[in-house]
Amino acid sequence: VRLSRRLAARGPDGEAGRWVEVRVDDDGPGVPADARPTLFEGFASRPVASRAAGVGVGLAFTREVMRAHGGDARLEEREGPGATFTLWLPADTRVPGAPPAPPPGDR
Repeated sequence: VRLSRRLAARGPDGEAGRWVEVRVDDDGPGVPADARPTLFEGFASRPVASRAAGVGVGLAFTREVMRAHGGDARLEEREGPGATFTLWLPADTRVPGAPPAPPPGDR
């Protein structure tokens, strides 16, 4: 598994702003095409390679948390074996009424 992160000028749907993009790549068996439409639904599960299926709440929970914070979680299209998931969070959000965040060098 490989993790990477970057600041992006566009969000998951192309909206402008400051976004944090976290990518999770692996070289496992990938996600079959017939599983993709329900991948982020709660209790959607299936066996992977030699392991039994899980409960099917991890990806649904992940997407809900990302969306609750104004972002998203997605499975990216890719060639070859493995899977790539991208997590998006807006970097410019703050709690209404809270003081402005200090500049990045002051944290």
